[in-house]
Amino acid sequence: MEENFWFKLLKTLILVSFSIFFGISIARSVIFYDLYSLNESTGQLELRTEFSPGIQYRSMFHFFALSAYTSVSYLAFFVFSILYCALNYKKLKYEGWLFMNLVLLVLISFFEFYVIYRDIKVSLGIFYDKINNINSPIIKNYMEFKSSGNVSIFSGLSFIAQINIFIFLVFKPLRRIENKKNQD
Repeated sequence: MEENFWFKLLKTLILVSFSIFFGISIARSVIFYDLYSLNESTGQLELRTEFSPGIQYRSMFHFFALSAYTSVSYLAFFVFSILYCALNYKKLKYEGWLFMNLVLLVLISFFEFYVIYRDIKVSLGIFYDKINNINSPIIKNYMEFKSSGNVSIFSGLSFIAQINIFIFLVFKPLRRIENKKNQD
């Protein structure tokens, strides 16, 4: 079955919003792990001491400035994906890739929305309440949250699920093909 222009546009919007979300998430991870290092004796992430507080805050400022882009692009990705699946609900039985995308999206969305909520909460504090100290309680609580083991596990699972969603959307595996009898 050929997809019309609107389905192709919707699929393109899904891919573009996901690509923006994914790319900026990687940039945020680089900023985060540049600020923190692993203490081998305790096994915990600790703020690096070789950077001045000004440089630390500037990096944190950019980290949370990028959160606006990741939040909007993930919300667009989520809405466009749900819309695409809703418009193709009859194909869920025959298109395994579409069903798997829906399952993976629903599973990871709870975690991603919670992280977006935490990002927005801290971003509002930085940009509107003018918190400019990396040692402020709101930033320290967020960094403890972000560096905890459970969040790291869920972030890794979410990352793998996001890559699978992208692969399923592009390559469309798991298709059920109906056998047609040749009539002579």
